[in-house]
Amino acid sequence: LKDYQSRMEEAVLQNDYEGWLVLNNKFHGVFVNKCNIQMLVELIKEKVDRIPYSWVLLAIRPNPLKVYMEAHERIIEAFIKKDANLVRSLVENHISTDGEILKEYMEKIALA
Repeated sequence: LKDYQSRMEEAVLQNDYEGWLVLNNKFHGVFVNKCNIQMLVELIKEKVDRIPYSWVLLAIRPNPLKVYMEAHERIIEAFIKKDANLVRSLVENHISTDGEILKEYMEKIALA
């Protein structure tokens, strides 16, 4: 997680948003794949693959990458502390944020 986070920070500095998105997916894959419940992994991947990540989604809110990177830092810290409840809470919040951004995007499309 730390390695991917560091590489995402570098991608942001290089304005490499496509690279950031690839690394972000790999970051999330680390803890999804560690759950060792294959049906759950497949379900999560199926749902995530349907989310249309695009530059538009990244542009909906000011400094979205900063928000994501800060959330990742908190998740990493909770992993280091081995606080499973905190990890779960932070990941759920992270997913909710993605949902809110996607909802905002869909509402803007409907209004256009």
